[in-house]
Order: sequence, then structure tokens, then C-alpha cells
Amino acid sequence: MGDLRIRSRQLLFGKTKNIVLILGIYFIFTLLFYFTPLVLQFASVSEMWQFVIKAAFLFVSALVLPFFSLCLKLGFSRYFFIKAECGETGVGQIFYYLKTKKFFRAVKFGFVYYALKSFFAVLCFLPALIMTYAFLRYLNFGSSLSVAVTSFGFLFVLFLICAFFYMKIQRLFFLSQYIFIKFEDTMPRDCFCLSAEIMQKNTGKLFALRSGFIFWLAFCVFIIPFAYVWGYYRQTMAVFAQDLIEERLRND
Repeated sequence: MGDLRIRSRQLLFGKTKNIVLILGIYFIFTLLFYFTPLVLQFASVSEMWQFVIKAAFLFVSALVLPFFSLCLKLGFSRYFFIKAECGETGVGQIFYYLKTKKFFRAVKFGFVYYALKSFFAVLCFLPALIMTYAFLRYLNFGSSLSVAVTSFGFLFVLFLICAFFYMKIQRLFFLSQYIFIKFEDTMPRDCFCLSAEIMQKNTGKLFALRSGFIFWLAFCVFIIPFAYVWGYYRQTMAVFAQDLIEERLRND
């Protein structure tokens, strides 16, 4: 793990301005979509046009923004992954999946990603939701304070257990975006299957690697330190992914 972090710091040396630029681009696009309707309330625009523009932005936000945001996030991952492979790349990589043909391929990947994420979220949290519903029905018939507190404690522990299994499943798909980036002809479904196959024996390593950044992120107050730690984290994840994929290629 120490070697991964050393390599990541070497790759990021003198590149903090690039990370700040990448984060700035993402925040600008996010603010543009989410705050434009709010600004219209204070602009000298008729109520009818305010309604039309807000409705248009709501439509775009609901249908387009999730996939547009996904393309940018895939672009972030591509920037750090190419950097891990080649040692150097340009900030323009973050716009790679906004090209027409690449965009639709990224949307297809995103659809599979969100579908799998939603499916496993329902699957993992369904027991807790059923127990919560049963508990609320039980409360309607009246219960003592001690029983209510005990039940809330039980539900809290149950939700933690469900979250644990959900996060474990999520770690199985950690490599999917990097496989998608490296092998452009691979079907999105195959990216997730191959990721799950490789990560079966590596989820513990990923958990330990991520846990090492908890205190780094917790004490980031100002923009520049946060940008560096965020970039350091993303670069370390990309180096880890690149090592796992290269190891799999060597073994094949």
C-alpha cells in the first residue's frame, strides 16, 4: 500500500493546479444546472418565461444531467488512469466521453451502472425496510418506551449490516470503470463481470486503501488542500486499479 501512495504522490508532484482546474470545471457545470433556475427568480423575466425555463432545466436535470455528470466523472477517472499508465496526460481527457460516439457508449455504461447499483441497493436494504414497516405498524397499536427504544436500536444495527453488505458488493465493481476506460471495445456488462471476478480477492485491500484517506479528507478545510487530497485519492485508486488489471493480463 505504501508503494501505491508513493507512486501516486510522484505522479501528482507539481500538478495541483490541474486538479484545482478539474474540480473547478465540474463545480461550474454543476452550479450552472442547479442554480440557474434560482437566479431567474431575481431576474427581470416574466413569470411565464420563468416557468418555461425552469421546466426546461428540470427536464434537463432529470434526464440529461445524471449522464452528463457521469461522462465527466468517467473523464476524471480516465485522466488519472492514463496518468497512472503513461505518467503524463492532458486535462482535456475529462471531456473525452462528451464526444458523440463516446458519449452514447458512456451512457450505455452508465445505464448498466445505475441499474446494478439500484438492484443491489434494493436487494441489500429490503430486509431492513420490511422490518421498519413492520415496526411502524406495530407502533400504531401502542408500545412502551423501552420497547420502542430497543426496536430503534435493532433497526439501526440492521441498517448498518445491510450497508456493510451493500458496500462490499459495490467494491466488487470498483474496476468496472477502469476496464471500460482501458478496453474500449468491451461491453459494459463484461466490464462489471470482469471487475467482480478480479475484485473477489481484493476487496479487503481496497477497503484498507480507502480507509487510509479518512483522516486526510476529514481535516481538509480549504480548497487547495482538498483539491490535493481529492487528486491524491483518485490517483491512488487509479494506480491500484492499473496494477490489478496488469496483474490479470500477465496471468492470462
